[in-house]
Amino acid sequence: MAKKTALNVVSGFASQAALNAEFEEIAEHLNDKVLYRDNPDGEPNIMQNELDMNSNPIANLGAPQNPTSAARLQDVTGTGSIAIGRTVYTSIASLRLSDPTQEQNVFLSGHSTEGDGGEGDFYWDSASTASDNGGTIIKVTAVTTGRWVRLYSGPVDIKWFGAVVGTTDYTTEIDAAITAAAAAGTVISADGGVFISDRATQVNYIGTAEFQTTSFTPNNKFISLESGDTDKTTRNLSCVIRNSFNVDSVNLSSATAANPVVVTTAAAHGFSNGAVVYISGITSGMTQISENYYVVANVTSTTFELTDEDGSNINGTAFTAGASNGAVKSIAGWDYIDDATHAPNGFNTISVTGTPPRALVLDYNFTASKVSSLVATQDEVYIQDNVMIGASVGTTSATYYVYQDLIGYIDLAVDPEQVHTPEFYGPRPIAVDNGDGTLTITHNSSGKQEAPVISMSTAQTGSAITSYDFIPKLYKFNDTTNDNFTISFHDKLESKVVHASGSWTITTEYPTVASPTVTAFSTYLQLDYSSDIGETFASCNVSAIYAAAGNGPYIYSILSLGAGIVRIVIQDAGTGVVVDPRETGSGGAADDDMQFYFETNRVRMPIPDVGVVGFHRHGVIVNPKYLVNDSGNFWIHGEMEI
Repeated sequence: MAKKTALNVVSGFASQAALNAEFEEIAEHLNDKVLYRDNPDGEPNIMQNELDMNSNPIANLGAPQNPTSAARLQDVTGTGSIAIGRTVYTSIASLRLSDPTQEQNVFLSGHSTEGDGGEGDFYWDSASTASDNGGTIIKVTAVTTGRWVRLYSGPVDIKWFGAVVGTTDYTTEIDAAITAAAAAGTVISADGGVFISDRATQVNYIGTAEFQTTSFTPNNKFISLESGDTDKTTRNLSCVIRNSFNVDSVNLSSATAANPVVVTTAAAHGFSNGAVVYISGITSGMTQISENYYVVANVTSTTFELTDEDGSNINGTAFTAGASNGAVKSIAGWDYIDDATHAPNGFNTISVTGTPPRALVLDYNFTASKVSSLVATQDEVYIQDNVMIGASVGTTSATYYVYQDLIGYIDLAVDPEQVHTPEFYGPRPIAVDNGDGTLTITHNSSGKQEAPVISMSTAQTGSAITSYDFIPKLYKFNDTTNDNFTISFHDKLESKVVHASGSWTITTEYPTVASPTVTAFSTYLQLDYSSDIGETFASCNVSAIYAAAGNGPYIYSILSLGAGIVRIVIQDAGTGVVVDPRETGSGGAADDDMQFYFETNRVRMPIPDVGVVGFHRHGVIVNPKYLVNDSGNFWIHGEMEI
């Protein structure tokens, strides 16, 4: 649409009014809508809309002559001799050679070279004696008192001090910026790429830059305040960790019954002292060390000694030498999963504490100002194995304790010294037959554990012992590093004593594990259980069962009780005369077919050869070194205030 359309003047134009109206409209456009070079006083001469130069710049703009002059791009960036009416210095070095008596405000176009990010405005503080820091305070070489001071607000840019993106170490320059920022009550800023610094102390910064060490690995001492929540005061942490076996296992060739046990492998094992290993599959020989974890010591290329987690030797002098079909493999150790779909964030190293109770320690790559939540969750593999984990969170690291119920059993019919602990992570408890009818189970745990619950079963043997009333009794000794508990088996001795064919015999059907002997003396009959029973009988009952026709009746009474020994007196019920158990015949002599029943109180019995002893100990602290599963993970996440 045209801005002004004039009427055509044609022959015979007769309307003077129409012609005058047209001239008035032209005058209005000239007065109100045209810019004048020499505008009359009092008349408007202002642009109402932007001027379209067809995307071309206005040409021939001269250098600014005073602070109100128009500025060109070169004047703003300092590539010319004038920066908005001020002197431009192209480096810190040139600024140190300036003459502050000639001007009070200058522009710096770069720290070392123009446009390197060090540019900025400076003013002269004639009273300052502050130290030259190379970025915000500059001392003129020839002047003692007075400093050029950078005009700024907010964070301190590390580029002001000479740090630039690349592979050069700028630790000194960056540290100078950090010192200046701290003095100003602010933080540093960094943008534009990767900066190199070996700074070893944590510092916060604002910006999108990354920091690496001179080895070109991430320097996690630089904490970006952009990485947390919107308030810029928290740091998010997350990781997935796993402890797995090394891939290859080595076959065993022998194991010595010595203290310590020395294991020989069929090929070079590659272990070093202190490595944690798992031995499995031994079918004959030293089965006592199979399916268990150890720490190796005094290694050679094909041998190593076995120790426990505390460095104590595994004493194999009571074990059977040999290691048929056995194998050993080492444990890789805890590490972060870092792949296409997992990456640690906010964490540094993983370690295991050196003293009980042993725990996992995850170091942060920063220091928190306040402790917040940091949750660990076990995956479905560890959930199925009843593994629990709990944390103690600090400002520089988090400590995680791992717990599991210890469920085990001993099949007495197979081997009373072989403890089975299905799905338990960590060293298997060791059972020792003490030779006195007791089993001592030693479990070298990583910390305090509760007393176990003991049970007796015959489910795995299929045999019935309904008349053999086992009452296991538990003795426990608690210690923070080595918990033992001893199992003993208690029952009544129920025996039938028979005189037949001129001699005494004893039937010990209940239980079969005790094998007494019977001896006749002139005034008493002695039952001797001392080869199996070491306890003194507290009480006994004797009752007549049968006597030959025409003889007796007889009275049976206890003469004395000893350690596994009972002496019984036999008397004629009518006359009270003591019967000599050695004699035969009638009329006061021991009769054939005499029988009586004998029963004691409950006493400790020998270890039976039937049945299964089970035990359950709740909440055992597991040494994380032994918590190995190629599929099991812990997921850790949370945040810290920095």
